[in-house]
Amino acid sequence: MNENGDKTKIEAGKVFMAAIESDSEAKQSLANAVMKLRMFAASAQATMLPLRPAMDALNQVLAGVDSAVLKIAAERRRIVEDDLAELRAEKDRAFTRLEAELKQSKESLRSELETYGFDLPADLEGWEDLAVEVEREPDPMTLQEIYRWAIGWTKRELRRRQIDRGELPIQTNDKSKPPASS
Repeated sequence: MNENGDKTKIEAGKVFMAAIESDSEAKQSLANAVMKLRMFAASAQATMLPLRPAMDALNQVLAGVDSAVLKIAAERRRIVEDDLAELRAEKDRAFTRLEAELKQSKESLRSELETYGFDLPADLEGWEDLAVEVEREPDPMTLQEIYRWAIGWTKRELRRRQIDRGELPIQTNDKSKPPASS
């Protein structure tokens, strides 16, 4: 805006041309640059004209490749999802079998422990109590080791009682007891 409020456009090209109007060397350099740019444009256009159909054909091929890649990716995704569904189903079947085996194993443990007068421990503290009950320190032992020790300890105690009652044919140093008769 000028002081009068009129809007005026200052065109850079006109200002530049006015500035070099009096300089003949600058005018000649500008004319040479314009001529070289026009020659370059004509050359580029002439070079690109024969390439235009090839570029169009290449763009069509690339569009077809893009479409094929999208279809292949979609098919691959479907295959992977199908494979995952099969793997999930197999995992579910395996966990179902494992759960059944664990229940059977737990029932077997419960049954054997009950045979020897023990309840199946419900938690780690219960297993530790069982170890102490059968005269073992539970710290370095696994649950399986505690279980085996408890059963073995009970069997030893039962045999000792059978020996004390003379129910097993075991030789003793005590000659005063006659062997048990059948």
